[in-house]
Amino acid sequence: MQDFERLTTAIDRNHALTSLKMFLKLEASSPDALAELSHRDFAKLAGFVVFSNDLPTEYTPQKRVETAEHIWAISKLNKIPTSSVMWRAVAEGHARTGNVAAVEKLLATMRDQRLDDEAPHLLAAQSRAYLLAGDKEKGMAAWHTLSKKDDSTFPLEYLVRTHVMCGDTHAAELALHAMRAQFGSELLGASALREACRLFLDKQDHERFVHFFSQLRAAGGVPDGDMWVPALKHFVGTGRYAETIETSAAMKARKMNPSRIQIECEVLALVGLDRTEALPALISEYARMSPLGLSKKLGDIVARLLGPLRTKEAFDKALASSRYMPPLDTKESFNGLLSGYVAMNDAESVKIVLRECLDRGGRMTAPIQTLVYNCIERSLGKNAALGMVEQMLAAKHGVCEKLERKVEIIAKQTHGQMHSLATQILKAAREGRE
Repeated sequence: MQDFERLTTAIDRNHALTSLKMFLKLEASSPDALAELSHRDFAKLAGFVVFSNDLPTEYTPQKRVETAEHIWAISKLNKIPTSSVMWRAVAEGHARTGNVAAVEKLLATMRDQRLDDEAPHLLAAQSRAYLLAGDKEKGMAAWHTLSKKDDSTFPLEYLVRTHVMCGDTHAAELALHAMRAQFGSELLGASALREACRLFLDKQDHERFVHFFSQLRAAGGVPDGDMWVPALKHFVGTGRYAETIETSAAMKARKMNPSRIQIECEVLALVGLDRTEALPALISEYARMSPLGLSKKLGDIVARLLGPLRTKEAFDKALASSRYMPPLDTKESFNGLLSGYVAMNDAESVKIVLRECLDRGGRMTAPIQTLVYNCIERSLGKNAALGMVEQMLAAKHGVCEKLERKVEIIAKQTHGQMHSLATQILKAAREGRE
């Protein structure tokens, strides 16, 4: 009985995945217990399977409708009356797979049983099935039949969602405009727009997701909490920096906890807009908003942001903006900047970043030390490379073994002033390590 109570509690609390797991567990272990479920419980279970966003990806549209049909079959086996919600859920499941024949069979059965009150929802499912199957003419004909039976917002809202599922953004917007013109409210259609956002976000279709995200906000609707950061990433990734700043500001106004990605996006947007002078205030703001130590990562952000761009202009902006960063944890930031300039063989910029790194207590990893040394030696000569190691030692920065060996080779192969300098540097490096 404990499992049965867990099942009914999960159903009452609308916990879709838990409900389905407990149902399947009881079916395997105590199938007779399922006879105690009400018609409402069975209908909600079928609805969870068809409509919920919480099920694993293995629940494809086809598996969802098969599972809903299975739940319905068990309810019939236990002589449980069929709820109207069950009809809707199963019809919708078939509609989402484009199975016109199955929807029409349900519609015919419904008419035989004189369940006319359910006609609008099954007609809607019929329309969706045709449209998803690619038969636009029959799909719209079914929809017009529906709209004559139901003069509420339901037919147009359903049509918006159906066009979204078909990937027809233009048709979805036309239906949305028609609904607003007919019923006179910008807020109408917000749920359909939110569903469009969810659908395209799940499909990783970021262009369409962001389009409907902006439409939803313009309509006065509020996107779900997990939609904001993907929108930010798309805006900043496509160079829409002003929208990045505005969206981040809206997140702050809603008192959403800042994330590392939000901070990165806003910093990159400011850099992209050549507004690096605004970085100090931004950093102070995030430091106040972030009690969980997120502010300690601010010094690492710029290089991670601009690393994929790998352009001289981008790294020059990163270098300029890094000076506004707090000297908290700059190791990763300077490593990224150094590797970027090394990749561009820009030894002069490497020297500038190296000086900045050492002045602010940054630390280079052993591979970065070697890359930087090789870049300076190749472009500016052995004297400049030795000068780099000397700078590191003066800043009490450890020298990796590969650099020690390079200095040792110079000490062995040269004479005079360079030999003397290399010998002194080598001695200091070894003493520092000890």
